[in-house]
Amino acid sequence: MMVPLPNRSGIVQDPILLTEQGQVMFWFGAMVPSAGIIREAYAKLGRDVATVFPCRYSSAATLIGGPITGTVRGFMHYRSFSDRTVIDVR
Repeated sequence: MMVPLPNRSGIVQDPILLTEQGQVMFWFGAMVPSAGIIREAYAKLGRDVATVFPCRYSSAATLIGGPITGTVRGFMHYRSFSDRTVIDVR
């Protein structure tokens, strides 16, 4: 199950995937995910990079504005606290 999350400004961030093995986060903000976190995420998904990305999602809940949809290109983070360039990590 994919759970799109609104941030403080109301903009939807990339979702968290809920698996039987635990949550998999795709968005890390200004924190760079370690190689261990990435390995753990792939283990929870039971897949490798070639079969995960791009990952398309759509909200299952009925929403007034319609479903929230998107595509996750990789595990993402900002380049730094001051540079909001989004970096994809696979």
